[in-house]
Amino acid sequence: MNIKTMKKYIGLLCVVFMLSILNEGCATILGGTRDVTRVQNGTPENAKVYLNGNYIGDAPKNVKVPKKINQGNHTIEIKEEGYKNQKVEMTRKISIGYVILDICTGGIWLVPDFITGAIYKPRPNKVKYYLEKK
Repeated sequence: MNIKTMKKYIGLLCVVFMLSILNEGCATILGGTRDVTRVQNGTPENAKVYLNGNYIGDAPKNVKVPKKINQGNHTIEIKEEGYKNQKVEMTRKISIGYVILDICTGGIWLVPDFITGAIYKPRPNKVKYYLEKK
């Protein structure tokens, strides 16, 4: 192996090492690891909104949902006294735009984006509720 070839391998090794240290893909940098699901006002107005059993405010409310979620792992629940509760099981969907961007910028960025979950978008992204009286 000559010096020129050896320098190429060392350069490639340095790039791979730096990428593994940075561990930031396009989706992680541009989109972060949380996304917003909007709980719109419904009936009754200003119902209480919970994420995984924790009260987070009254509707309308932007709920910050971690992107690294497994199906059925996060639940948004809308409650109001005298009404039946409404539960919404959160799922996730891969953001095709970030996949394309990662591939166009070298493909290696897919790894950290999948590891951090930043490549996913929580679904649904809007929740409209209608609570029935008990």
